[in-house]
Amino acid sequence: AVKWNSLIGIFNKSIGIWPAMEYTFISHAFAIATPGRLGEFIKVKYLREKANIGYVKSLATVLEDKLFDVLSSLLLIFFGLAFSGIIEYPKSIMLLLLLFYSAALAPLSIYFNKLLGMFSRLIPKKLASELLEGKMTNGIYAKTLFFSVIAWAVLSLQAFIVLRSLGAQLPFYAIMAIIPLIALVSMIPISIGGLGIREIAAIYFFAKLGITPEKAAAFSLLYTFVTLGLSAAIGIFFYMRRIYRKNQISS
Repeated sequence: AVKWNSLIGIFNKSIGIWPAMEYTFISHAFAIATPGRLGEFIKVKYLREKANIGYVKSLATVLEDKLFDVLSSLLLIFFGLAFSGIIEYPKSIMLLLLLFYSAALAPLSIYFNKLLGMFSRLIPKKLASELLEGKMTNGIYAKTLFFSVIAWAVLSLQAFIVLRSLGAQLPFYAIMAIIPLIALVSMIPISIGGLGIREIAAIYFFAKLGITPEKAAAFSLLYTFVTLGLSAAIGIFFYMRRIYRKNQISS
């Protein structure tokens, strides 16, 4: 929620942490019931209502939020692979990849607006002009990337604790690599909420570390409940409360 709220700042808008958190919970409720977690785009609707900006700008913040998720997850994947020994490549090669990718993230903030301008040429001018009103500053870029990395680190820590509860002890570096990989695979829009895809990915990646398929599947289901299921339940509460309040006002 903090990360998304900082991204809204590219349009010189802010909705506050609490509304951003509420909308994020609601988006998780929709995400768990849609393929590829597409339900998270419900945030576009709420942001337009709250911040009084158009759908194009609202959509841009959500898409850029997803982009930063990918950028930061790749950073953790390279970091985890470099220190965990999951793959058979020499550690020196993985360290070079980590350093190269880390170095590439820094100047991306400089070229972010230029890349956005290139993309805007592919859409109608009216929409492009609205999109180009957003300016990604170095400060917003750094904060958003930092919050993204912290979010993935917390998710990895949660996975570490869940694995411990199942009697599996794995290096934290390995988990930092595997959790983003599972998340990226589960975004393939061929199942509701990533169910099934996520379990297959968990079985595949954890097998390389000696975790049995049964334990990997159990981990995936329990971890999904802890991270997405609970937040989706909170989101359902917020969503029903909003509907109730609207009905009260209309009546």
